[in-house]
Amino acid sequence: LSEPTALQGTQFDWSSAQVPEPDAIKESLLYLYMDRTWMPYIFSLSLEALKCFRIRNNEKMLSDSHGVETIRDILPDTSLGGPSFFKIITAKAVLKLQAGNAEEAALWRDLVRKVLASYLETAEEAVTLGGSLDENCQEVLKFATRENGFLLQYLVAIPMEKGLDSQGCFCAGCSRQIGFSFVRPKLCAFSGLYYCDICHQDDASVIPARIIHNWDLTKRPICRQALKFLTQIRVQPLINLQMVNASLYEHVERMHLIGRSREQLKLLGDYLGLCRSGALKELSKRLNHRDYLLESPHRFSVADLQQIADGVYEGFLKALIEFASQHVYHCDLCTQRGFICQICRHHDIIFPFEFDTTVRCAECKTVFHQSCQAVVKKGCPRCARRRKYQEQNVFA
Repeated sequence: LSEPTALQGTQFDWSSAQVPEPDAIKESLLYLYMDRTWMPYIFSLSLEALKCFRIRNNEKMLSDSHGVETIRDILPDTSLGGPSFFKIITAKAVLKLQAGNAEEAALWRDLVRKVLASYLETAEEAVTLGGSLDENCQEVLKFATRENGFLLQYLVAIPMEKGLDSQGCFCAGCSRQIGFSFVRPKLCAFSGLYYCDICHQDDASVIPARIIHNWDLTKRPICRQALKFLTQIRVQPLINLQMVNASLYEHVERMHLIGRSREQLKLLGDYLGLCRSGALKELSKRLNHRDYLLESPHRFSVADLQQIADGVYEGFLKALIEFASQHVYHCDLCTQRGFICQICRHHDIIFPFEFDTTVRCAECKTVFHQSCQAVVKKGCPRCARRRKYQEQNVFA
């Protein structure tokens, strides 16, 4: 469209007696520039969408709906005619608008920015579940959230299906009108929103939140927007299972074994990290760019959850543990960092990652034979010596 001419002298009727929408944060009459003229519409802003209504027979008729996630920016635009003009940039269009006065336009800009900020905060809260993220992961996440930031919240939370009415019978992706009288709506299992048959082509995927909370490994149909989002963040360790749902380790045998293997791998990574043989580089190659497996036993990516659902994740971890443990057993430097049980004083070297045969003091991290555990429960001998020395130093 060509730029509209200045309309400072034009008189508009800004009165509106319509009842605001129940979820509206802000609702008022604005003039929208379209087809080379300014047309009156009632715009209603909620935490989820910016809706546009026509007035017909003194009733509001929904004309368009823009999900908050599709809004890119809102800017003043005095070139349209003065301080009461502004524009909203969305994924599919630029809405050129005029408010009743400069103060009203400023209020709209402020409220839209606050709604966008709330989506960003929701995304950031979900990100913190992954703990500290490296720079590459942060860049990927920043790009993904800029495009589809609202989807990040559904990575760890099962969406509540709100129904087609809550979307005003518009596709959540392209705002195409959907419904039984128009295009058949399709439900996205990832976001709980409805889409048209162009934005939703029945791509199937496991739903991370359903695995985490319900141990539901079923592949369900998701929209193209969710598929793109999951592909973008697929290998990023954004999910801290201990923070989201630690009880999964207790109630699901497979996850108990996976959690145990992850802890073993973390301990083995500590050994290889101090070894000068270069074994850590070889292990990193086998990790397939998942170095976070050596940093925390509870951080998972979408790729990890997909492999868990496919039943191949346990074998992947087992191969890594086998390689790393064999190195430790046959490396002169690594074996020197082993332990001698301080209870039975047997000469064999034991390691903390040998969960089947050893136990570890939670306080000083000393390793003992599992058969000597009864003595450890009465009190760790190393911790007792340390306390005795500390008491002697105090008296001295």
